[in-house]
Amino acid sequence: MTYGPSRQPFLFAGVLAVALSMLPGARAEEPGPGAGFPRTLLSDRGLYAVTVRPEVSPPPLDRLHRWDVVVTDPSGAPADGLAIAVSGGMPAHHHGLPTHPMMTAETDGGRYRLDGLKFTMSGRWMIRLTLDGAGGSDTVSIPFDL
Repeated sequence: MTYGPSRQPFLFAGVLAVALSMLPGARAEEPGPGAGFPRTLLSDRGLYAVTVRPEVSPPPLDRLHRWDVVVTDPSGAPADGLAIAVSGGMPAHHHGLPTHPMMTAETDGGRYRLDGLKFTMSGRWMIRLTLDGAGGSDTVSIPFDL
C-alpha cells in the first residue's frame, strides 16, 4: 500500500508514538489498579517534591493503614518542620474520604507519617496534601486507581 505525501507525516508520527511508548522507562498515561507507588510528585507551585509510599502497595481496601511521605525542596534538601493536612476522595463519585487521616509523626530528613487512610471501594481516588512550612504553602494531588 502506498500513501500520498499528505498522509506520510501522520503515518510517521503514529509509528513514532508507538515506538516511543515501548522504550524502557516509558510511562503509561493511566496506571493500572494499585500501580504507581512509591510515587514522587512536584507540588502545584513547585515548592516541594513529595514522595508517597503506602505501607502496603497497592493500598488495601476497607482497612485503615498509613503512608510514609518524604518531602524535599526543589534542590533535594529535606523539608523539615512542615504541617501537612490531608484531604481527598473519589472525584467521579463526588465524595470525600471515609476517614479523617492526619500527619501523626515527623522524623528527620523530611520524613512524615500519615495515619488513618482508608479506601472503601475500587476506582479512581485522589489524595491531596497541603504542605505548610518555612518554604511556603503548597499542595500536591496524588491520583491513583484501586
